Amino acid sequence: MPELKDILPDQLKPLSEAEEKLLGDVQKGYPPDFTTGDDEIDNPENSEKWGTDRTIRSELLVWICTSPDATPLIPPFGVQIMGAKISGNINFWAQTIQRPLGLFNSAANNIRLDYAEIHSLNCFGSSIKSLSANGLSVKGPVILDNAKTAGEVNFIGANIGGQLSCEGAELNNPAGHAFAADVLSTKEGLYLNKVCAKGEVRLLGANIGGQLACAGAEFENPKGRAFNGDGLLTKGSVLLKSIKVNGENKKFMAKGEVRLLGANIGGQLACDGAEIENLAGHAFSADSIFTKGSFIFKNVKAKGTVRLIGADINGQLLLNNVEIDSPKDKAIVADGLSVERGLLLREVKVNGEVSLLGANIGIQLSCSDVKLENPGGDALNAQNLLVKGSFFFEPAVLKGRLVLLHANVEQFIDAKESWPEQGNLYIDGFEYGALASYNNADDRLQWLRLQAKEPFSVQPYEHLARVFRKIGHESDARKVLIAKQDDLRKYGKLSPLAKAWNFFLGLTVGHGYRPWRAVMGIICMWFIGMLIFMFANNLNVMQPSKERVYLDNNFIETHQLPSRYPRFNPFIYSVDVFVPFVDLHQEDYWLPDATRPWGKLVRGYFWTHIVLG
Repeated sequence: MPELKDILPDQLKPLSEAEEKLLGDVQKGYPPDFTTGDDEIDNPENSEKWGTDRTIRSELLVWICTSPDATPLIPPFGVQIMGAKISGNINFWAQTIQRPLGLFNSAANNIRLDYAEIHSLNCFGSSIKSLSANGLSVKGPVILDNAKTAGEVNFIGANIGGQLSCEGAELNNPAGHAFAADVLSTKEGLYLNKVCAKGEVRLLGANIGGQLACAGAEFENPKGRAFNGDGLLTKGSVLLKSIKVNGENKKFMAKGEVRLLGANIGGQLACDGAEIENLAGHAFSADSIFTKGSFIFKNVKAKGTVRLIGADINGQLLLNNVEIDSPKDKAIVADGLSVERGLLLREVKVNGEVSLLGANIGIQLSCSDVKLENPGGDALNAQNLLVKGSFFFEPAVLKGRLVLLHANVEQFIDAKESWPEQGNLYIDGFEYGALASYNNADDRLQWLRLQAKEPFSVQPYEHLARVFRKIGHESDARKVLIAKQDDLRKYGKLSPLAKAWNFFLGLTVGHGYRPWRAVMGIICMWFIGMLIFMFANNLNVMQPSKERVYLDNNFIETHQLPSRYPRFNPFIYSVDVFVPFVDLHQEDYWLPDATRPWGKLVRGYFWTHIVLG
């Protein structure tokens, strides 16, 4: 079998000592090792101090990996170089590399693998100026663990048959993309754990066959998008979380926007122990995202808006021990959110508006021990919210408006300590199947009267009364409906006449819900009338009204009534005058005489008695 150096093209001759070692070791199946054992000297970042004894020309490396004559002489182990310096740019443009290629703890300038085909690539611990792999096709994995770059790493449209791992890598390209992998396809996972990236990390439309793990990663692009995974598709979970490093937690950190618009995640989305900052706009954007599992947002500090507009969570959405600060904009925007199992907020502190317009929540929505602060604005805006189970609303602090216009929940559980200030409650059209707290009219009327006075709505009163009737609290229902009419008179836009009539009905019959008041009023009026008319009769103010009496000779002489003339009965007279449809033969036969002492006053009361009846 010929040796590699025997078939070497003339343009690559003569060989240096390091290059001869490379050819000999590769053909024997050994990884050429140029390290000295001194970590400081062997650090690829100090490669400018390395001499010719560990320097290999890029043209020779390309020839070894791609030459049809050289490939048969290289064992399946491939070309695995340790601690070498590759001079010049490595250009594998549209080449086929049939053996694995590894550059371990080595130094290289620009590596081009655009539209190339390669068995596998491993650049563990190496220092590379830039890596371009547009349209690269790889049979196995690509490893860039602990690598350091000073330019863009590009895997746009690459197809990788194994995993793509960049764990612990430092990717530096602040002026552009630190890592660009649009439409990337991997058969296994994409691992960016402990990555430190300065510049945008972009995965638009990438298709990841396993999980996307960014545990402990640091993405920095403060004037734009730190991480962009719009349209991302993963078969496994997406992990943006902290990780244990030497016994300590290393947080996921992002300076700039984290985006997952329209992403489709086959497992859960876990954002645990993260710090995200983008005061110029959105900190975390996941509009129209779909997760097959739960979305865990835990131990997170975010400066900027968290967006989940139109998100579809097949499991539960959990926000636990979260701080979101966006005082100049909405803090959480989850309009049109759909959650299959429930939305749980635990120990959440929000400075800014929480918006859940039209959200659809299954099982339960729970806000427990949360602080929602947006003075002068909406603390929680949940118009048209739908909760198929219970809505627990028990925040520790609520500063701002609570808006539940036309929301619909199966059961509503709240706490007095969580009620908004006067004028900050908006619940017109809010419907709930049951109340599990403060289930009496007095407390609930106190709650209803926290509403803004204009425009006044009767729906909250009517719905509360229906709920009370449903559970058999008929007296509470009546109390609420009476309060509705009283408050309508105070705050509704009624005409003066309508207000007067409303007041009269409330005073007399409780707006129809206390008819016994009318009965008691009638009895009282009868009794008062009896006393007045009895008093008037004793003063001879009550006189017969029929003319025939005054034509009777006996009456003229003795003032004795004819035997057939009805005698005056003050109680019967009071009833007869008061009740318009009853004729007891008293009102027609007796009238107050206004010419007698006290007569005019009695006549006036007589008319009043008729009108009140």
